[in-house]
Amino acid sequence: MHAVVTIDQLRSAALALPGAFEHESYGGRPSWRTKPRMFSWVRDDPEALVVWVESIEEKEALIESEPAKFFTIPHYDGHPIVLVRLDAVDASEAAELVTESWRLRAPKRLVDAFDAEAGDGRAGRGAPALRRFRQRRGERLPDGVKSVARPSRWGNPYRLEREADRPDVMARYRRWLAQRLDEDPHFLDPLRAASGVACYCQLDVACHADIIIEAMQAPPGGRFSWR
Repeated sequence: MHAVVTIDQLRSAALALPGAFEHESYGGRPSWRTKPRMFSWVRDDPEALVVWVESIEEKEALIESEPAKFFTIPHYDGHPIVLVRLDAVDASEAAELVTESWRLRAPKRLVDAFDAEAGDGRAGRGAPALRRFRQRRGERLPDGVKSVARPSRWGNPYRLEREADRPDVMARYRRWLAQRLDEDPHFLDPLRAASGVACYCQLDVACHADIIIEAMQAPPGGRFSWR
């Protein structure tokens, strides 16, 4: 069972992000912001970490897949905001959720600078020697390994309902990733300093993490193909 993530751990994760500052929110609860917007806070009744996700569809998928961890209340209906039970995540996963929320809400210049700095560790050194790891709920990932499972920004938005659907889901993710890279060539940059990527899929089956690794090993200036 996870230890309850503490306010101090959440505060440390939030304030480590560029441009972040703390501001007292409703009922004196802590919130974290960049100018001009809030990106995370802790609410009470029920007590939970509140974060933004990329879409209503992602919110619904998270709640459906892990209802013991993610939930919502009517106040947030129609908004890409999800509530996270503090006793269901550890400090590492909470920091990931806060970072992804910040990425969606912070000014683009801050996010671009943050991503560029994360990518400097492998810039100009050829294709990253990434490995794929199996992520297990409640277990800490090895140092240097980055989760690409939901709710990270690289998570697969297409749910696998049956094993027979895996090839179609992988093809859809490949098209999705190619489109994201066309829109934002730096989309994968935060992964370039990682030693590996992890998802919940078993290692003996195809996974969207394999597609991410393939895309990152494309030659400099090359275009990742969705075919």
